[in-house]
Amino acid sequence: MMRESMARLTGQYSANRSVREYTERFYLPVAEQYEKRSKNHGEFAVQMREWRTELRSHWSEIHFREFETSKDEHQLLICAHIYLGAISPKHVRVEIFADNPNGAPFISEMNQTDELVGVKGGFVFQARVPDARPASDYTVRIIAALDTVAVPLEEPLYREQR
Repeated sequence: MMRESMARLTGQYSANRSVREYTERFYLPVAEQYEKRSKNHGEFAVQMREWRTELRSHWSEIHFREFETSKDEHQLLICAHIYLGAISPKHVRVEIFADNPNGAPFISEMNQTDELVGVKGGFVFQARVPDARPASDYTVRIIAALDTVAVPLEEPLYREQR
């Protein structure tokens, strides 16, 4: 039994597998990120600094105006009216979130569908979610977002509707 276990499991617990996995999952992606960020004399780093400055200067302006749900077939349509102030909607990710005590939470990105009429910085975001749970289980959250920036590690800005 010991020999059989060693024969079957050694590959999963070998140093070669560990080094290969770390290289593929961590070191190579970080090297790619470094290359992208340092390209063109750090052009992306400048863009990232401007993004961070914009977010931190105006994050307190974000607030939720309305939260509406409707049901069709086997889905809930969730519609959120959100005021982002001076922050561009392309600099944040709006998500619908529901905790799951028995496993992974439900998270789905909401799509910007419209601008609120007469409200500068106001936007409508929508998502369709399964109706297996009540609408009250879902909450909308706003997270800082920029391509290739590790959120929340590099920018931990977060706001949720409650």
